[in-house]
Amino acid sequence: MILNWEIGNESCSAAQKRVDYPCHNKTTKCVDRIINKTSASSGYFCQCLPGYQGNPYLPQGCQDIDECALNSNRCNNGKCKNLAGNYSCSCNSGYKNQDAISCIKSASPIN
Repeated sequence: MILNWEIGNESCSAAQKRVDYPCHNKTTKCVDRIINKTSASSGYFCQCLPGYQGNPYLPQGCQDIDECALNSNRCNNGKCKNLAGNYSCSCNSGYKNQDAISCIKSASPIN
């Protein structure tokens, strides 16, 4: 089921000035709902930040996703460490970080 709705008919910037602004948690963001490129915002909605899931309208409604628990193969050739909103990999011996979230085989030393 897909829900497609917005709050009121004001933009995020206008809503953020109100005392009853609902997207107030540090793990949520406000998203303007744009009908088309030529129209102004027709409202806004709250959304959990990437790496979080839940109900963005409740206090502490967006909870961290433990990517390491969801996928045991998340860090092939390394150990997965869950971080707030993200994860990182510490690589096994003989491997190096390609980026913060993957390990590649280290090049053999040149003799």
